Amino acid sequence: MAVDAIFNLFEAALWFAISAVFFFRGVFRAGGQSAETRSLRREMFLLAAAFAAFGVSDVIESRTGAWWEPWWLLALKTACVLVFLRAFWRYRAGLRARRKPEEAALTREDVKDESAP
Repeated sequence: MAVDAIFNLFEAALWFAISAVFFFRGVFRAGGQSAETRSLRREMFLLAAAFAAFGVSDVIESRTGAWWEPWWLLALKTACVLVFLRAFWRYRAGLRARRKPEEAALTREDVKDESAP
C-alpha cells in the first residue's frame, strides 16, 4: 500500500473520531429543551455527519489516489468544508453576541481615565 493511501486512512480515522465527539456531545447535551439547546444539538449532529462524510471521502480517496476524481468526491468534500465553515461562522457570531452585553454593561465610570495620574 502506498504512503499516501496509508496517510489518507489515518486521516479518515481522525475525521471519524472527531465525528464521534460531536455525535456524543449532541446526544449527551444537557440544558433541557430550550430552543437554543435544540439548535445546538442539531448543529452537533450536522457536524458529526459532515465529519463522518469527510472520513468516508478520505477512504475513497485512498482507493482512487485523487481527491478530485471521481467528480462527486470533490463535490462531497466541498459540501463538507462548507458545513465546517458555516459552523465556524455561527460559532464566531455566538461569541460576539455573548460578548456584546458585557461591553454594554461598562459605563464611563468603569473605564479608567488614562490621563489621570
